[in-house]
Amino acid sequence: RKFWTEKGYELDLDDSELGVLETKWKVRETNGSSVKDKFRIFTEPDDSGNTVVFLSSEMQAGSEGDWLDAAPDTEYEKEIVRDLKLHFYGDSALASENDSSSSGSSATPKTHKPPKPQAEILGLEEDKSYLAVPKEFTHAWRDTEIVLQRAGYAIQDSNQEKGIYNFLYYRPRDAQKKGFFNKLKFWDDDDEGIPYQLSLTGVGEKTEIVVMNKDGEWETGDDAGRILSVLKDLYNNL
Repeated sequence: RKFWTEKGYELDLDDSELGVLETKWKVRETNGSSVKDKFRIFTEPDDSGNTVVFLSSEMQAGSEGDWLDAAPDTEYEKEIVRDLKLHFYGDSALASENDSSSSGSSATPKTHKPPKPQAEILGLEEDKSYLAVPKEFTHAWRDTEIVLQRAGYAIQDSNQEKGIYNFLYYRPRDAQKKGFFNKLKFWDDDDEGIPYQLSLTGVGEKTEIVVMNKDGEWETGDDAGRILSVLKDLYNNL
């Protein structure tokens, strides 16, 4: 709470039982233009007794009375995370970063971490595909809110018990364009969005994610393929 106050953000949600803090919108200047940001933090204990902090943000660009949703500023998110580390750990956080980024010799040999497990799209019969995320359900559920926001899809509601997110998908103006950023939010301003569902099912240490239509039926069209592709890229860049 103190951190957000010092950063000039007012709190819109403060639920210690759920471990959630959410700020109100705040206007800032960047690259000669105005944007608005708000942040949400989830917290939960891990197996070693530490507290894990998950941060996500939303951003709008424009001016008073004419704000439009925009993709979150990932560099500003990194700045917030760095400031949060400084808030809790002081200069020792910077020292740790410098030590880990230095390329000089060290008395302690470096260990190579195994490659991070990746989310992948898997296919079934009848052109059905789903996204396999290498995380247990609780972590995948929270990450899904983050990636949906970063993709620019409007979350309408969610039900964790049923494993369902209801959201609006905005079809790109030119669906034939290739490349990661062309899959993101480049739609017409008057596009009202197409309602879809994401169904999450925990399978041990993995979670399977299916795109469904508004009636809860497995979606197999081009939209579903594009949605899964965007979400896969975003999951693997968290």
